[in-house]
Amino acid sequence: MLGDSTVRNDVRGGRRNIRAGQEEAHCRPISYKEREQIWNDAVALETATRKPGCQDGAIGKAALTVLRSLLFDFTNMKTGVCFPRVRTLQAKLQPWYSRASIFRALDRLEAAGVLTRVSRRMRNAKKVVQGASLYVFGRITEAEQKMVQKAKALAKATARAVRPVLWRGRPSESQSARVPAENLILLSGKREKPPVAPLKQERSSVGLQMRELLTSLKRRPLIA
Repeated sequence: MLGDSTVRNDVRGGRRNIRAGQEEAHCRPISYKEREQIWNDAVALETATRKPGCQDGAIGKAALTVLRSLLFDFTNMKTGVCFPRVRTLQAKLQPWYSRASIFRALDRLEAAGVLTRVSRRMRNAKKVVQGASLYVFGRITEAEQKMVQKAKALAKATARAVRPVLWRGRPSESQSARVPAENLILLSGKREKPPVAPLKQERSSVGLQMRELLTSLKRRPLIA
């Protein structure tokens, strides 16, 4: 039972928890070349997953900015320790990014496997409070890069196969084609009403009126 409670306290909410002062045990030194490689791998992943016409890929521009600040501004190269507060990141990246956007960027970086957040617990007086998270960087492997390239190629092949099914009328020609004259009335919403056939009674009354008019004209004297 003691072991179960220890594991439950160390891993809480799907994220590992450590005590403040144990950061170096969970990190390793990072060389300048490896730091550049982590950054280049993240940029390559963002470029490979960004679709045409979209602003962001799997990581996003905001996440890349946060990652660059973590790598080049707050990481100790000798120990690999990096745990700045979100408030410190916000002060560094002001006025472009808010607190909420930084949290979203960190979520995207962790989902992409670029870094892992480790919760730090620290004692404040008699209470144990949550400290700033520790950021452990990881490299994107070649297998993951190949998977991204295969997924991108598969998406392009699927789009090519589905396009003729969805747009059978060749949209490039249909957009430039002229609209037939008979469809202009339908597009404008103005339809000509068909002529209404007069009733039998109306036709008979019109005939009587015409006869009376002819007889009256015959009775009038001709003017010389």
